Amino acid sequence: MKRFLFLLTALLLPLTAKAGNVDTFGIGAKATALGGAFSAYADDPFAVYYNPAGLTQLNSPILSVGVEILNPKLKVHHFRAKDGNGAPVEPYDVSFNDTSDNLTVPHVGFATPLIKNVYFGIAAYIPYGLHIKWNSDTSANPAAYNGFESYYVRGVVTPTIAVKLNDKL
Repeated sequence: MKRFLFLLTALLLPLTAKAGNVDTFGIGAKATALGGAFSAYADDPFAVYYNPAGLTQLNSPILSVGVEILNPKLKVHHFRAKDGNGAPVEPYDVSFNDTSDNLTVPHVGFATPLIKNVYFGIAAYIPYGLHIKWNSDTSANPAAYNGFESYYVRGVVTPTIAVKLNDKL
């Protein structure tokens, strides 16, 4: 009975979850449409990201170009801050929104069979990044004392050679 109560209590305790999604939602149209479940199916130029051996499934050259447009909208509700003495910082219990622009995440890839059982692919893509902006006026956003804009991005160019050793491997 004690074990059951302990387990029940542990399952029902509320836990805090912190948001930090800086991942794009896939590289390439097909992988994005499949929700990222693309590793075993990788048969386009973005196999260089998911599974380079997938390039061996190609029968002809393929060029893929695309862009993902993201519109992040973040809202902070009931923001409260206190100074070093524990006194509330004005404005106290305030809500505010981000002022970020849309994000464009480009990707381009090319893959081709070279000679018998040898394949080449190259892709340029941004697997993750973030650009968020908040109001810099501290009377509307007391968190602006610490920071009001974050930007980082990781751009990648991946050249790949794949060799098909036999039909089963």
